[in-house]
Amino acid sequence: AVGFLAMVPFFHVEGFFGIDPVDNAGAAAMGLGSLGVPSVFVGETTDSAGSMACAPADQNYDVLWKAAPSPSLELTAVGADHTQFEDPASCSFCTLCTAGSADAAAVLRYSVRSLTAFFARELLGDTRVDAVLGADADIAAGKLVAQSK
Repeated sequence: AVGFLAMVPFFHVEGFFGIDPVDNAGAAAMGLGSLGVPSVFVGETTDSAGSMACAPADQNYDVLWKAAPSPSLELTAVGADHTQFEDPASCSFCTLCTAGSADAAAVLRYSVRSLTAFFARELLGDTRVDAVLGADADIAAGKLVAQSK
């Protein structure tokens, strides 16, 4: 998608927010160094191992965050699984991934809040949005782990 957007002259990318992204072919990680916009990668580690890993450790959000240039934020959803970032009412393949121990409603809530805060800051210039996108309480409660560069 990044290459496509770069080719379309009327698009101007202001930021990237990845919701538990998986880089199956490895091409995204190779191209992230030239992204040139602020980015956030939110993900989980419950589905990172095993033969049916939905977000394999060598292709997950952490790999992509490490490849992204600064400024970039990584949010790890403690105890969440790959499908808890989706609306459970419309999740067709939720039973295929390792079940997480995190509260699904909380995972969805802080993911949407972080995404909204990120684009409010990047698109609208809202300076009230802090460095961890309003996730301070979730970090303090041990629901999220944040690191930035």
